[in-house]
Amino acid sequence: MEELSKKEIQRRLNSIKVNHKGLNARFFDVSIKYYSFENSIPDKRIDYNLRSELKVISGLGELTISKNNFLFNGHEPDLISEIISNTISKSIYPIVTKYNEKVFLQMKY
Repeated sequence: MEELSKKEIQRRLNSIKVNHKGLNARFFDVSIKYYSFENSIPDKRIDYNLRSELKVISGLGELTISKNNFLFNGHEPDLISEIISNTISKSIYPIVTKYNEKVFLQMKY
């Protein structure tokens, strides 16, 4: 087994190589259930769709994560707390992160 120099180890650790060919957008259905104490039936449930997409243009990558279609206990938000929660989530997402192979450049909400 060959021994690597400190410089080579740092170079390998500090470079990100993303094989972006063949990567398509990914879609996920997320369900979060809240239980109180030892109940087997959830007290509250939040469902939403999550989409992640990686694009590479001219050597720069862009990772986008978005959430939508919120349901609270199986229905559209109608209580004030549900409406506020949904509005806050819409102000945060989508998250877009741009990077190159050396360093992450920026992250915007």
